Amino acid sequence: MQMSNRRNTTIGTVQKFSSKVPKNKLKPHFFIGTAQNFLTDLFQIQLDLRKTQYNWFCSTKHFSKKRKEIHAQIETGKDRENYIKKRRGRRRKRTKAFLSI
Repeated sequence: MQMSNRRNTTIGTVQKFSSKVPKNKLKPHFFIGTAQNFLTDLFQIQLDLRKTQYNWFCSTKHFSKKRKEIHAQIETGKDRENYIKKRRGRRRKRTKAFLSI
């Protein structure tokens, strides 16, 4: 990519596309098209995020169900040490998974 035909624009996608197109072909409708692509991409990202949030919500619901079961066991004095070990590991895993989204 040459710096000479790169445009200083705020939208990253426009910048990327315009660097591949010769200067005389840069018509206004070209920019409108790329802006539209950019918007559709943004919308898709939003949808993906919503999906991951929903999945996360479902998984936390599942975890809370499990937690209740485990707590019921602990109250009877069963598997106390085991539970503490497991809980330490799970907490670490879940925060990592959440940060990687």
